[in-house]
Amino acid sequence: MVFALSNAIRLVTGSDACFPDKGDCPMGDPTYRMTGAFSFAPSPARAPFWPGLRALLPTPSTQSERTFIMKKLILAACAAVTLTGPVLAQDAPDTLVTILTAPEPQTQLMAMVLAMSSAQQGIAQHILLCGPAGDIALKDAPESATAPQPPRDMSPKGLLTQIAELPNAKVEVCAIYLPAKGAQPDVLMDGVTVAQPPAMAAAMLAPNARIASY
Repeated sequence: MVFALSNAIRLVTGSDACFPDKGDCPMGDPTYRMTGAFSFAPSPARAPFWPGLRALLPTPSTQSERTFIMKKLILAACAAVTLTGPVLAQDAPDTLVTILTAPEPQTQLMAMVLAMSSAQQGIAQHILLCGPAGDIALKDAPESATAPQPPRDMSPKGLLTQIAELPNAKVEVCAIYLPAKGAQPDVLMDGVTVAQPPAMAAAMLAPNARIASY
């Protein structure tokens, strides 16, 4: 909050915030002393513009005026933080890592639908199936994975098959899925491999990835 307030002061006044009690103010009296513990003085980089900026600002003469200015600066800081948040959130990831373990067919289909939708927006897909959801990737998948669901008669395995065929798509079952079933990799459908924990962890931690877990 202090950092945001300091930036708001720079934005509004062209000055540098400082805290006299901490000894971080420049030598000499600050231009304004808003409270006993907070003040601000002109930034050297903006010194040529300070007279004009100062002329636009009110000169606080009473404690109430100082408090009023402080509240305005705090509101400006909060507004700055609020406005910059959505801008950062708009950055799209390069890869969507979908981790699916849910046994419900509807949840499985929803995960595949969202993965396909993001793929259609240019996002690479990395899908990790484990537990009951790993059965979707079997050549001989259970009926719950292949039965069409309304409203478009799609199935989890049908969509998974389409995703696995996409460029830059990777579909894997977790490393413990096959050993737990007493099965070998040849029971998996084409395009599905067994995940290696170190590589999977690296994919999840990649700065350009986003994780969706079901």
